Amino acid sequence: MSAVAEHRCPCGYVADCADTAPGTSTPVDAKPSPGDLTVCIRCGRVLQFTEAMGVRPFEAMGQLAESERAAIRRVQAAIHSMRGIPS
Repeated sequence: MSAVAEHRCPCGYVADCADTAPGTSTPVDAKPSPGDLTVCIRCGRVLQFTEAMGVRPFEAMGQLAESERAAIRRVQAAIHSMRGIPS
């Protein structure tokens, strides 16, 4: 897990760290870069880091490879299950 500049999801959750997705070749201590994706641990929304390292909702899921979409869906399902949010 890496410390990053504080950023806010549209759901209101404020985060100050990011982690790599399980099963990827990205080093565990890698810091995100502009354009990288993250998933809000509170609501499961997919967000993209901006040039200023803030976040914005990611709306181009269809442009990702199926394996990437599947990894995101697994993370979202775990968050929803943990939070009691219907999928």
